[in-house]
Amino acid sequence: MRRFSIILCLLGVSVFIASQGLPDKPKKSASPIETITPAQNLLVLTARHCAHYVRRDGSIDAAACRLDPTTVYYQSATHNLRTNGGADWWANQTVGGSSSTAATIQGRYLALSADTTSPAAADSTCPGELSGGLARAQASATHTAGTTQSTLTYTWTYGASGNQTIAKVCAFNASSGGTMLLEALISPSATVTAPTDQFTVNYTINF
Repeated sequence: MRRFSIILCLLGVSVFIASQGLPDKPKKSASPIETITPAQNLLVLTARHCAHYVRRDGSIDAAACRLDPTTVYYQSATHNLRTNGGADWWANQTVGGSSSTAATIQGRYLALSADTTSPAAADSTCPGELSGGLARAQASATHTAGTTQSTLTYTWTYGASGNQTIAKVCAFNASSGGTMLLEALISPSATVTAPTDQFTVNYTINF
Protein backbone atom coordinates (compact mmCIF):
# COMPACT_ATOMS: atom_id res chain seq x y z
CA MET A 1 0.00 0.00 0.00
CA ARG A 2 1.38 3.38 -0.94
CA ARG A 3 0.31 6.81 0.20
CA PHE A 4 0.73 9.96 -1.80
CA SER A 5 0.25 13.45 -0.45
CA ILE A 6 -0.15 16.58 -2.50
CA ILE A 7 -0.49 20.00 -0.97
CA LEU A 8 -2.68 22.48 -2.81
CA CYS A 9 -2.31 26.13 -2.00
CA LEU A 10 -5.25 28.50 -1.89
CA LEU A 11 -5.04 31.52 -4.08
CA GLY A 12 -4.68 34.74 -2.19
CA VAL A 13 -7.01 37.66 -2.80
CA SER A 14 -6.02 41.14 -3.91
CA VAL A 15 -8.29 44.07 -3.11
CA PHE A 16 -8.00 47.37 -4.97
CA ILE A 17 -9.43 50.62 -3.53
CA ALA A 18 -9.61 53.77 -5.67
CA SER A 19 -10.31 57.12 -4.07
CA GLN A 20 -11.40 60.34 -5.70
CA GLY A 21 -10.87 63.85 -4.43
CA LEU A 22 -9.12 62.92 -1.19
CA PRO A 23 -6.84 65.49 0.43
CA ASP A 24 -3.30 65.37 -0.82
CA LYS A 25 -1.04 63.21 1.30
CA PRO A 26 2.67 62.49 0.96
CA LYS A 27 3.18 60.14 -1.95
CA LYS A 28 5.50 57.19 -1.80
CA SER A 29 6.81 54.62 -4.23
CA ALA A 30 5.13 51.25 -4.41
CA SER A 31 6.37 48.94 -1.69
CA PRO A 32 7.47 45.32 -2.16
CA ILE A 33 4.00 44.28 -0.96
CA GLU A 34 2.69 44.99 -4.46
CA THR A 35 4.92 42.26 -5.88
CA ILE A 36 3.51 39.52 -3.65
CA THR A 37 2.06 36.71 -5.73
CA PRO A 38 -1.39 35.20 -4.99
CA ALA A 39 0.22 31.79 -4.36
CA GLN A 40 1.62 33.16 -1.10
CA ASN A 41 -1.88 32.89 0.39
CA LEU A 42 -2.15 36.51 1.52
CA LEU A 43 -4.83 39.16 1.49
CA VAL A 44 -3.18 42.28 0.05
CA LEU A 45 -4.93 45.65 0.27
CA THR A 46 -3.81 48.74 -1.64
CA ALA A 47 -5.33 52.24 -1.40
CA ARG A 48 -4.52 54.99 -3.91
CA HIS A 49 -5.21 58.68 -4.48
CA CYS A 50 -6.64 58.79 -8.00
CA ALA A 51 -7.73 62.44 -8.15
CA HIS A 52 -5.30 63.11 -11.02
CA TYR A 53 -6.88 60.33 -13.08
CA VAL A 54 -10.47 61.55 -13.12
CA ARG A 55 -11.86 61.81 -16.65
CA ARG A 56 -14.03 64.69 -17.86
CA ASP A 57 -17.13 62.55 -17.44
CA GLY A 58 -16.26 62.01 -13.75
CA SER A 59 -15.16 58.38 -14.10
CA ILE A 60 -11.77 57.20 -12.85
CA ASP A 61 -9.11 55.79 -15.14
CA ALA A 62 -8.36 53.00 -12.67
CA ALA A 63 -5.84 51.27 -14.94
CA ALA A 64 -3.72 54.39 -15.28
CA CYS A 65 -3.94 55.11 -11.56
CA ARG A 66 -2.83 51.60 -10.73
CA LEU A 67 0.20 51.91 -13.01
CA ASP A 68 1.35 55.04 -11.17
CA PRO A 69 3.24 53.94 -8.02
CA THR A 70 3.17 57.49 -6.61
CA THR A 71 -0.59 57.22 -6.04
CA VAL A 72 -0.18 54.58 -3.31
CA TYR A 73 -0.75 55.89 0.22
CA TYR A 74 -1.67 52.67 2.06
CA GLN A 75 -0.78 48.99 1.80
CA SER A 76 -1.29 46.02 4.05
CA ALA A 77 -0.63 42.27 3.75
CA THR A 78 -2.49 39.86 6.01
CA HIS A 79 -2.47 36.06 6.17
CA ASN A 80 -5.60 34.54 4.64
CA LEU A 81 -7.57 32.37 7.08
CA ARG A 82 -9.77 29.62 5.68
CA THR A 83 -12.60 28.52 7.97
CA ASN A 84 -13.44 24.90 8.75
CA GLY A 85 -16.59 25.27 6.69
CA GLY A 86 -14.52 26.58 3.81
CA ALA A 87 -12.25 23.54 3.94
CA ASP A 88 -15.28 21.23 3.85
CA TRP A 89 -16.74 23.16 0.90
CA TRP A 90 -13.51 22.93 -1.14
CA ALA A 91 -13.30 19.19 -0.53
CA ASN A 92 -16.93 18.66 -1.50
CA GLN A 93 -16.50 20.56 -4.78
CA THR A 94 -13.66 18.30 -5.91
CA VAL A 95 -13.85 14.80 -4.48
CA GLY A 96 -16.89 14.90 -2.21
CA GLY A 97 -17.11 13.03 1.06
CA SER A 98 -18.07 9.56 2.14
CA SER A 99 -21.64 10.07 0.86
CA SER A 100 -21.93 12.54 -2.01
CA THR A 101 -24.09 13.12 -5.06
CA ALA A 102 -22.86 12.48 -8.59
CA ALA A 103 -22.32 16.22 -9.02
CA THR A 104 -19.59 16.32 -6.38
CA ILE A 105 -17.44 13.27 -7.18
CA GLN A 106 -15.84 14.31 -10.47
CA GLY A 107 -12.35 14.44 -8.99
CA ARG A 108 -12.36 10.81 -7.80
CA TYR A 109 -11.17 9.03 -10.95
CA LEU A 110 -7.74 7.44 -10.54
CA ALA A 111 -5.59 6.17 -13.39
CA LEU A 112 -2.44 4.04 -13.28
CA SER A 113 0.42 4.40 -15.74
CA ALA A 114 3.74 2.79 -16.60
CA ASP A 115 5.16 6.19 -17.58
CA THR A 116 8.25 7.19 -15.60
CA THR A 117 8.43 10.83 -16.72
CA SER A 118 8.58 13.32 -13.88
CA PRO A 119 5.25 15.14 -13.34
CA ALA A 120 4.98 18.73 -14.54
CA ALA A 121 2.34 21.38 -13.86
CA ALA A 122 1.66 21.71 -17.61
CA ASP A 123 0.81 18.00 -18.00
CA SER A 124 -2.74 17.35 -19.22
CA THR A 125 -2.66 13.61 -19.93
CA CYS A 126 -1.34 10.50 -18.22
CA PRO A 127 0.88 8.81 -20.86
CA GLY A 128 0.94 5.05 -20.76
CA GLU A 129 -2.39 4.86 -18.92
CA LEU A 130 -3.12 1.20 -18.18
CA SER A 131 -6.24 -0.71 -19.15
CA GLY A 132 -7.87 -4.05 -18.35
CA GLY A 133 -7.91 -4.85 -14.67
CA LEU A 134 -5.75 -1.79 -14.00
CA ALA A 135 -7.96 0.65 -15.93
CA ARG A 136 -9.07 4.06 -14.63
CA ALA A 137 -11.58 3.70 -11.81
CA GLN A 138 -13.73 5.80 -9.52
CA ALA A 139 -12.23 5.77 -6.04
CA SER A 140 -14.05 6.09 -2.76
CA ALA A 141 -13.41 9.30 -0.83
CA THR A 142 -13.27 10.25 2.82
CA HIS A 143 -12.97 13.75 4.19
CA THR A 144 -12.24 14.69 7.79
CA ALA A 145 -14.75 17.44 8.60
CA GLY A 146 -13.23 20.77 9.50
CA THR A 147 -9.81 19.88 8.07
CA THR A 148 -8.06 20.25 4.73
CA GLN A 149 -7.54 16.53 4.23
CA SER A 150 -9.34 14.16 1.89
CA THR A 151 -8.28 10.65 0.88
CA LEU A 152 -9.10 8.74 -2.30
CA THR A 153 -8.89 4.96 -2.05
CA TYR A 154 -9.17 2.22 -4.66
CA THR A 155 -7.95 -1.37 -5.07
CA TRP A 156 -7.31 -2.89 -8.49
CA THR A 157 -7.04 -6.63 -9.23
CA TYR A 158 -4.55 -7.24 -12.05
CA GLY A 159 -6.46 -10.09 -13.72
CA ALA A 160 -3.72 -10.85 -16.25
CA SER A 161 -0.41 -12.67 -16.55
CA GLY A 162 3.06 -11.27 -17.10
CA ASN A 163 4.87 -8.45 -15.38
CA GLN A 164 3.23 -5.01 -15.42
CA THR A 165 5.04 -1.95 -14.11
CA ILE A 166 3.06 0.74 -12.30
CA ALA A 167 5.02 3.99 -12.12
CA LYS A 168 2.48 6.78 -11.87
CA VAL A 169 -0.95 7.60 -10.45
CA CYS A 170 -3.09 10.35 -11.99
CA ALA A 171 -6.40 11.82 -10.80
CA PHE A 172 -9.04 12.98 -13.29
CA ASN A 173 -12.50 14.52 -13.20
CA ALA A 174 -14.00 12.01 -15.67
CA SER A 175 -14.05 8.26 -16.33
CA SER A 176 -12.29 8.89 -19.67
CA GLY A 177 -10.60 11.97 -21.06
CA GLY A 178 -11.43 14.89 -18.79
CA THR A 179 -9.02 17.18 -16.95
CA MET A 180 -6.07 15.74 -15.10
CA LEU A 181 -6.11 17.23 -11.60
CA LEU A 182 -3.24 15.52 -9.82
CA GLU A 183 -0.23 13.43 -10.77
CA ALA A 184 2.27 11.47 -8.67
CA LEU A 185 5.33 9.48 -9.70
CA ILE A 186 5.81 6.26 -7.72
CA SER A 187 9.35 5.70 -6.50
CA PRO A 188 10.39 2.98 -6.74
CA SER A 189 7.95 1.69 -9.34
CA ALA A 190 5.69 -1.22 -8.41
CA THR A 191 5.19 -4.43 -10.40
CA VAL A 192 2.24 -6.81 -10.50
CA THR A 193 2.87 -10.30 -11.88
CA ALA A 194 -0.08 -12.62 -11.28
CA PRO A 195 -3.83 -12.38 -12.05
CA THR A 196 -4.73 -12.28 -8.35
CA ASP A 197 -2.26 -9.51 -7.50
CA GLN A 198 -3.96 -6.44 -6.05
CA PHE A 199 -2.72 -2.85 -6.05
CA THR A 200 -4.18 -0.35 -3.58
CA VAL A 201 -3.79 3.41 -3.74
CA ASN A 202 -4.51 5.72 -0.83
CA TYR A 203 -4.22 9.20 -2.34
CA THR A 204 -4.20 11.86 0.37
CA ILE A 205 -4.91 15.43 -0.72
CA ASN A 206 -4.61 18.53 1.42
CA PHE A 207 -6.50 21.54 0.03
